[in-house]
Amino acid sequence: MKNFSWKQVLVFVVIVTAIIYILPSWKPALWPHKQINLGLDLQGGMHLLLEVDTEKAIESHVERISQEMRELLKKKRIRHVAIERVEGLKISAEVKKEESIEKFRALLDDEFRDLRELSNKKAGGIQTIMLDIPDSDRDQIENWRLTRPLKQFATGLINSVCPNRISAARVKSEY
Repeated sequence: MKNFSWKQVLVFVVIVTAIIYILPSWKPALWPHKQINLGLDLQGGMHLLLEVDTEKAIESHVERISQEMRELLKKKRIRHVAIERVEGLKISAEVKKEESIEKFRALLDDEFRDLRELSNKKAGGIQTIMLDIPDSDRDQIENWRLTRPLKQFATGLINSVCPNRISAARVKSEY
């Protein structure tokens, strides 16, 4: 009987190992039937889920209105008016002088006539006016925020970046 050197044994082990790893490619029936499930990214596709928190979108809109109001107050030099957002969806305006109250009312009538006045209280020479956006405007903002930008984004992504690779695009609304 011939003695085998360690080099020959090592070469034999490497060849057997290679055959074991290549065998499922040639004859899949010889290997266990469980295969690796590839995710969408490895299959060449992707799942796209776009969500908008509509409450945050409305809060953002109210914040933008209050910021515009502050800028117009500075631009028109209406002083002694404090604007702040309250409870996320309301705008509180505290006006301290009588001439400022009249100018502020004129500003509301000219620039912000769509806002709804919730309350108007006067205490100690300070008039506090609470404003918010009407329900119809809120519904319109929700629909516009949900449909227009997200659908444009999804359509643009589908058409330009990867036209054949998106398996699902869905718009989800959270109320």
